[in-house]
Amino acid sequence: MVEDIENGKVGIGPGGTVVTREDVELKNGVVQDKEGRTVAMIKKQTWYARRRQWHTVKPQLLKREQHAMLRLYPDMEIGSTPDGDITWLGKLKTWTQKTYDVQLIYPMAFPFTPPRVFVISPKIARSRHIYEDGHLCLFHHDDKAWQPKTTAATMMSWVSLWLHCYEVWQETGNWPRPEADDFVITPNY
Repeated sequence: MVEDIENGKVGIGPGGTVVTREDVELKNGVVQDKEGRTVAMIKKQTWYARRRQWHTVKPQLLKREQHAMLRLYPDMEIGSTPDGDITWLGKLKTWTQKTYDVQLIYPMAFPFTPPRVFVISPKIARSRHIYEDGHLCLFHHDDKAWQPKTTAATMMSWVSLWLHCYEVWQETGNWPRPEADDFVITPNY
């Protein structure tokens, strides 16, 4: 059966049933089964070495992201990784006047997947609400905070709040926002 599928010798009939080439015929340019119902033919898949980056497919989305970021965080600088992922790099200052260098990296599937944000300097040695690779846990995936229309500028505001909470946690041992867990992570970035 697998060989027949790979060689295009089968199709998909009504209700998802598999039909063989012998069970179909071409009538008026439409492939049909013996009862005259349309059959969908399976075509070979084309695989590409790398999907195209979101910003090359949707340049208007990139412009929207740039406008939002520069309006709210004018000191952030846009750049790219060797793989072609778009990044923002800049400084955020907390209420204690401590400055953090942060980097936001857009995923290839943006805006359907949220960017990841890392504190570059000073590195976070251990914290709550951080992943092992060092990117910050800014929201719980079940709370639906991230939506495809959410901008990276909004995420940067979440990063600022995260940094304030982090400093309070360092001082008091309590994270000042509602939490789903109480894990302390030592990132390996």
